[in-house]
Amino acid sequence: MKAFTFKRYGEPTVLSPDTLEKPEPKANELLVKIHATSVTAGDWRIRSGKPLPIRFFAGLFKPKNPLLGHEFSGIVEEVGNEVTEFKVGDKIFGSLGMSSGTYAEYVAVDRDMPVAKIPKGLSFEEAAVVPVGFLSAYHFLQKSNLKPGMKVLIHGVSGSVGSAMLQLAKVKQAYVVGVCSSKNAIWVKKWGQIK
Repeated sequence: MKAFTFKRYGEPTVLSPDTLEKPEPKANELLVKIHATSVTAGDWRIRSGKPLPIRFFAGLFKPKNPLLGHEFSGIVEEVGNEVTEFKVGDKIFGSLGMSSGTYAEYVAVDRDMPVAKIPKGLSFEEAAVVPVGFLSAYHFLQKSNLKPGMKVLIHGVSGSVGSAMLQLAKVKQAYVVGVCSSKNAIWVKKWGQIK
């Protein structure tokens, strides 16, 4: 299968086209033909190897995993015999969590990872950029025990986590103050009563 890999840390130019073995799904996995992925802040930090502490996780002198990419959308091409929630042909999106590997044509995904069918009306590109932001925002909002009427300050409200947090906080009927650059302020204001 085709993929983009990196074998050393550095600028985006360290990514190069490569050919890897197509993954074989285990009994509890789905084989997904990827249609779209994203470039998250985590991806470019791992690719650059900066800040330095990231290398304790990603590999001290060179990357442990040559594949980047944490979120994806695509079509289920094969299902393991323990998978009952999805079938071949399903359009799905999801995240690999702390693992990576979506800068490739295919990925084998454990059925217990955050994976769901793409809602009608959502494109592959739109669905692929949802998981990391929303899962991160949901995690932090759960820790805050947010209740209706509470005040929330979201620094970086126009980013993937910030915009997801804004939407989730609005659902909880919180009063949200968002901070972002002036170039993003106009479209952020369209999301609600933002000052």
